[in-house]
Amino acid sequence: RYIVAVGRCRLHRITHMAVLKALQAPLVEVVRVEEIKKVLTDIFLFKNLRDDQVERTVRRLEQQTFAAGEVVVTQGDPARHFYLIQRGTICVKIGDAVVRTLGRWDYFGERGLLLQERRSATCQALEECLCLSLDADVFFEIVGH
Repeated sequence: RYIVAVGRCRLHRITHMAVLKALQAPLVEVVRVEEIKKVLTDIFLFKNLRDDQVERTVRRLEQQTFAAGEVVVTQGDPARHFYLIQRGTICVKIGDAVVRTLGRWDYFGERGLLLQERRSATCQALEECLCLSLDADVFFEIVGH
C-alpha cells in the first residue's frame, strides 16, 4: 500500500532504531518492575498483598550498591530494612561462621521487618552487589498495619 499526498506536505522519516531508542528506557523499566513484582509475590511476606500494594512496594524499593567486602547489616544491630538482592552475592555469618550464601533474588531482613528484632546475622557483600531495600515504616504504610 502507498500513501499519496494530495497537496503540499512535509514528510518526516523515523527509523526503526530511533523508535527503539525512544522506547527502550520505558520498556526496560516496565520489564524491571514486572520482574520485581513476580519475585515479591513469591516471597511469603508479600504473597497476600493486593496488586496495588505490590505495585506500591516495588515503587518504594530503594536501590543500594554495596562494594565487595562491605558489610550490609551487622549481627546485633537494630533491624529496620528488608533487602532483595538484584545482583551479586551476599555471605551470611553468625559470629565467624558462614551459614549461607545468597544470590540473585534471594532476600534477607524479613524478620527484622516483621518483628522489629535485632539482626540475627551479619550479611557481607562478596562482590559488588545491587540490592533493593524496603524500610519497615514504608512496608507497614503500604500494608496498612
